[in-house]
Amino acid sequence: MGSIVTRARQNKDYLYYVYYDDGKRVEKYCGLKSDLEAQKKIKKIHYEKLIKQRKELDKEIAELQKDLKSWMMKYG
Repeated sequence: MGSIVTRARQNKDYLYYVYYDDGKRVEKYCGLKSDLEAQKKIKKIHYEKLIKQRKELDKEIAELQKDLKSWMMKYG
């Protein structure tokens, strides 16, 4: 999962979305914290990452359910 990070530079706060992709740290700059477009952008990125994670988890859960059902039928 990613994180919303605020960094202060020259008396201004900037928004970054930070996450890991294949073990590598990725930072996406979104803009000034006070900018409504930057706030919208970071929330959209966060939302899309969460949706992707949910899809991956749903797939993994379905596979586990299938394996457990098969195991139960075989071994009781």
